[in-house]
Amino acid sequence: MDIFEYKDYKELVNDLLKSRPNQGRGQYKKLSEHLGVSSVLISQIFKGSKDISIEQGFKLCDYFSFIELEKKFFMTLISFNRAGTFELRNFYEKELRLLKSKSKSIINRVKHKNVLSEEDKGTFYSDWKYSALRLACDLDSVENIQNLSELLKIDIDNVKKTLEFLITKGLVVSNNGSLEIGPSSTHLSKKSPMVKNHHRNWRLKALESLDNLDEGEIMYTAPMTTSKDVYENLNKKILKLIDEFVVEASNAKGEDLFYLNIDLRRMIK
Repeated sequence: MDIFEYKDYKELVNDLLKSRPNQGRGQYKKLSEHLGVSSVLISQIFKGSKDISIEQGFKLCDYFSFIELEKKFFMTLISFNRAGTFELRNFYEKELRLLKSKSKSIINRVKHKNVLSEEDKGTFYSDWKYSALRLACDLDSVENIQNLSELLKIDIDNVKKTLEFLITKGLVVSNNGSLEIGPSSTHLSKKSPMVKNHHRNWRLKALESLDNLDEGEIMYTAPMTTSKDVYENLNKKILKLIDEFVVEASNAKGEDLFYLNIDLRRMIK
């Protein structure tokens, strides 16, 4: 969805809520908690004739993680809908057209070096497709949504839905139809509750493709008993290998998609 196409802030908010995971009545409750008002008032606003205040609208910009231009558009849209005279509505309508025109410039639509919010991380790490689609946009062979669908064997509608999230959050940039990785960060700390999802997603992906293991691809599993010294030595070697690999992979040209899963764990805790 493109928020710059809307002329009614209530319709925009309702559509934004519908596009989120775990949609439903709970979304209005979350809005009310964020704004510090009753869920009844939220329902009266977004399902009825009441209007949101300017202050409440400003808080909603943070709730939806709007970038600066989106924030200006949303606040102007509220003022446009609340305007009580023809002259005032006309004034805000001109402002909306100007902001919409600015939105066509992709540089104003990108979240520069932003780190994802915890809620957005929850969406991003809920499925391997988000990361895979983002990385695939770095490949020269990928020019459009159809390419992504064929490459990753994901249906077109699913690709469109996932890309909409990635573009909105600055993880992917769409520039005149061309897709590329955006500047936003997806870093997870070791203590993040999303780490479990991240590991699970890619291990399940590996198991799904087990029957199609190509020559040269590696999947190695080895339960064992050994000494603590051997374990600790192997641990150090793996960490060094990962450090070297991350640097080399980051500096190399993206020619294909890969994923690396490495585990070295004690069986008994």
